[in-house]
Amino acid sequence: MDRKTLAILVFSVLLSIVGLSQTADTINQTDDIGRKQGFWRQSDEKGKLKYEGQFKDNLPYGEFRHFDANGRIKAVSEISEQGKKSYSRTFHPNGKMMSEGLYINQKKDSLWRFLDEYGNLLTTETYAGGLRSGEMKTYHPDGQVIEIMNYNNDEKDGEWRQFFMNGQPKLIANYKEGVLSGPAKYFFANGSVSSEGSYLNDLKTGQWIVYDDQGKVAQIEIWEEGRLIEKDAVDE
Repeated sequence: MDRKTLAILVFSVLLSIVGLSQTADTINQTDDIGRKQGFWRQSDEKGKLKYEGQFKDNLPYGEFRHFDANGRIKAVSEISEQGKKSYSRTFHPNGKMMSEGLYINQKKDSLWRFLDEYGNLLTTETYAGGLRSGEMKTYHPDGQVIEIMNYNNDEKDGEWRQFFMNGQPKLIANYKEGVLSGPAKYFFANGSVSSEGSYLNDLKTGQWIVYDDQGKVAQIEIWEEGRLIEKDAVDE
């Protein structure tokens, strides 16, 4: 090895040592009053990396990455407004996104999306202050909406709809403060009503009318607190 090559090699090694020293000296720093400042990496008791990201005056900001026990990214967050807001994405072990949405003051807010490990959309949910409030839609893997449920303060409240794969309604009913209440209709896949009546406290009540698939009344039923107490077939 000639002197020039040896000098370059030594210089490169020295640069690497200095660079590593500077990196070690510039992460996980605190100021004079103990506040986290700059880039931080946090590891668990086994030395496995848990998260990495930036702090200013002990408050997180910018991109934060969280890792699972195998070193795979399990969540990425974009933090703003002195840590009050965070747009977060979580990931399945195969790297596909599992969920995405907004946190405000560490509570879910606004629209969230949830996906399976193949990237298919499962549900969209609306939150306020960490509680489901508004529409929740459930999807078939091909993207078809198969259910719409409404929530208020994390309780089912409002109209509930289910759909056949052809887009026709399967069910229209209503929840009030977490229980089925009020009128309800069930449908055949051709769009005609199969039965209709009312619920009270999750139970069928009063008169229910049952139809055939041609839309003709086939049976009249009387329900009381979820018990069928009378039924009359309708003659042609």
